[in-house]
Amino acid sequence: MRNHRYLPLAKTLAALLCTLLPVASGRPGWAQERRPHAPQVDLSEMAAIPAGTFTMGIDDMETGPYGNFWFVDQQPAHPVALEAFYLDLHEVTVAQFALFLTYAGGEYHFHPDQPIERVDGGYLPIRETDQEPIRQVTWEAAHHYCLWAGKRLPTEAEWERAAAGAERRPFPWGDLGPTCRTAAFFTGASRCEAAPVSVHGRPEGTTPEGVAQMAGNVAEWVADWYGPYPAGEQEIDNPVGPETGSRRVFRGGSYLDSADWIRTTARRSSPPQLRSSTLGFRCAWSEPAQDGALRGELVPPEDIGRQTTDPPLALPAPQPAILVEGLEAPGPLVRLSQAIYTIDWARGELVRIDQDGGSFDVILDGLGTRGDMTATETTVLFTDSDSGRVLSYRPPDEPIVLAEGQSAPFRIVADDLEVYWSTTEGVTRLEVGAGPPQPLVEVEGTVTALALSNSLLYFATRPSGDLGASQIATCPRSGGPTTVILSASEFTGGYYPQDIALDQTAAELYYLRRYSSWPEGGWLCRAGLDGSARIRLTHSPVRMDRLVLGPTHIYWTTQHNLVRLIRGSFGPYEVVGAVTHPGGVVVETDRVTWTDAHNGRIYAVEL
Repeated sequence: MRNHRYLPLAKTLAALLCTLLPVASGRPGWAQERRPHAPQVDLSEMAAIPAGTFTMGIDDMETGPYGNFWFVDQQPAHPVALEAFYLDLHEVTVAQFALFLTYAGGEYHFHPDQPIERVDGGYLPIRETDQEPIRQVTWEAAHHYCLWAGKRLPTEAEWERAAAGAERRPFPWGDLGPTCRTAAFFTGASRCEAAPVSVHGRPEGTTPEGVAQMAGNVAEWVADWYGPYPAGEQEIDNPVGPETGSRRVFRGGSYLDSADWIRTTARRSSPPQLRSSTLGFRCAWSEPAQDGALRGELVPPEDIGRQTTDPPLALPAPQPAILVEGLEAPGPLVRLSQAIYTIDWARGELVRIDQDGGSFDVILDGLGTRGDMTATETTVLFTDSDSGRVLSYRPPDEPIVLAEGQSAPFRIVADDLEVYWSTTEGVTRLEVGAGPPQPLVEVEGTVTALALSNSLLYFATRPSGDLGASQIATCPRSGGPTTVILSASEFTGGYYPQDIALDQTAAELYYLRRYSSWPEGGWLCRAGLDGSARIRLTHSPVRMDRLVLGPTHIYWTTQHNLVRLIRGSFGPYEVVGAVTHPGGVVVETDRVTWTDAHNGRIYAVEL
């Protein structure tokens, strides 16, 4: 038997099984009837990790400008030799832990914050959480569960070997960084998930051996006390960590952790009494248990007399409905008739989703990685900056190319008669059915926004040099002199206009006044269509981007949220939905819909 310092506790657990079971299960006489009270070890649900040597930890690194001291405990890299072992393919589920509570753990390891509820004769998962990973468990609870299951917690070295492989993969699936298709984590701008998801999710993120979700979802307790890595180059056989300590190690990161913390080498620690909604575990196996437990098939208790658990004091925020998922990086969004359209810039596809969601159809592929989108009453129009094309799609016809050879076309606005788009030289105009496109306005720098009134084109610019020369201007739609309506007096101190929207009925212009460097916050502002009566309505979260006027609110996108302000009011703004990285927004009378450019979903909130 391997010399794991924590294994003597198995004797204690085995001794407790017979005495605790009749009380914990609420079923007197089980011990006398000799019914199974622990599960069989099923190696088909575990991955075989062969014996061998691998390099654990990261190579010595210079401390960066922001410290990077949180990575020091992953150093130095050191050789480790491990015997063969097995590791659970999946994190321990709520259903599995509920069985443990019913047959052995009882009230000692039950906690009302777990997604589990008491029933007559035992415990059951809260409905629809069966296959989610268990969380809100202490290290001791995880340790006792694994012993009851005939297994053990993996050592820290075993966990890293299974996640990184002998080739030292930075992520369980390989060298490529994480996306929401490979892991449930915090992207830096949005959460891939608002809570832990099924342990069977993210098949693209499994290791070559088939071990799932070793990055993200929930972090995982391991056996070791926390301590520094050993110095020197001598190979260490089957390390088990310090003999004693005050903190236990957990690995893998959670759905709330950023990419750095879901790397295979990342390690954290906590007092073993910690319970967290982001922390669970999985088990390892390397030899048959010697605890005398009677093992066999276990039957959950019947769902009778369920005692619903009181919710925590802070209820979770309501989540938006998911119209569709499975996209990769959806960007701008428009509605046309009974469908909404977006462009998935990671895949280069124009996509159509019906208003009820559920699935999507690819209308056109072969697009680039950047562009913009708009819609008229009959047509979807979009730019492809990489190819220099401007295209249109009028269902049910095939998409057509309106213009090509353009210099990085991006922002686009249109009605049924005319189409306008930005290029690196300025703004170009196309009169539908009346010849080739013609340059309309020359601009030095970047056109950041376009908007149409009945007779004028409004455009915002950001110079490549002095931001104080940023401006919002107009010109006749058919061409003519340019009139600056907001200039240096409004855009000083590093600000520039990011997007604009018109309310012709009220003769008002709304614009996003964005700061050019960190933290890239800014202001939602309003002025008359002639630039008069300027006023700052509310401060904005960082990286404000797109602005949309709705019937009752003004909406705009930021790095982490979709936010809104009641029309005619002053701050504060209101956050719509959950943490998200919106790429495009459609606002209607009864619903607001947006894309999340990081987790590949389209969300909707009923108004």
